[in-house]
Amino acid sequence: LVLGSQAWGSWTYFHGWQKANPKAVVQYVHWLKNPNTVVVRPFYFADLYSFYDQGTTTAMDEHLLDSSEKRAALKGKNVILIAFDVPTDPVADALLSEFKPETARYFPGTAHLGITVYQLK
Repeated sequence: LVLGSQAWGSWTYFHGWQKANPKAVVQYVHWLKNPNTVVVRPFYFADLYSFYDQGTTTAMDEHLLDSSEKRAALKGKNVILIAFDVPTDPVADALLSEFKPETARYFPGTAHLGITVYQLK
């Protein structure tokens, strides 16, 4: 009984459970991307994003866009912003106010770790 529950727990953890759906988020980003796409993501999501993306999309950490001049360099690009529910993020808020969100899709997660993917123009 103990070995069976251990096997079931391992299977569920490695094949079914995703705390914030990173695999689904990256699949959605791949669906939205075009040759002019730049993905902006939180720095703490970089490793997990890179694991599922495998370097196929140009991505940058959002803390590198901490001024309006740096954000202005993204004008004319297909910007995809990955934003977590918490904590509040001033750079993501600035991007959402300076660019027009064309699409937004929410990926629910546990413990307030849902992710919203915005396509900005």
